[in-house]
Amino acid sequence: MTRPRYDTGRTRPASGRLFNRLWRACPAARPHLDRLAHEAGLDATAAERAIPGSVARALNPYSVLSEAFFWPVLAPAARTGDVGRLPALAAIVEALLASSDEDVRDATHIRVLTPLSQDPELWPRFHPFAGPRLLAAVHTAEPNPHRAEPE
Repeated sequence: MTRPRYDTGRTRPASGRLFNRLWRACPAARPHLDRLAHEAGLDATAAERAIPGSVARALNPYSVLSEAFFWPVLAPAARTGDVGRLPALAAIVEALLASSDEDVRDATHIRVLTPLSQDPELWPRFHPFAGPRLLAAVHTAEPNPHRAEPE
């Protein structure tokens, strides 16, 4: 499948790089990325894209991670214990946490790490696949009394 040519240059740099990184690394996120891009007018003509700020709102790193990765892809895989997909998803999270872009790292902490580590159903199933950056970030985050530590 060839990636559509969305004009991600009209977004914040972190958004375009994150969009492209997820497109390459996570095929399951592609329909959700397509939807976000479509909603932002990135697949429309120049006249249809002339809504100020719409692209930045729709394709900021926080929206991309929540709406195209965490909720539609990672959370369902963790909820079902999909061992065929969890290692690759954990590698994506690890790479995002290692990003040189502070916006991407911050968005990953807020939109992936926090809901993942604080969900007593998701975290125990995802934990065995978590890389060292994710584990360190979870252990240095504020304690959550609802988080069940894996046995």
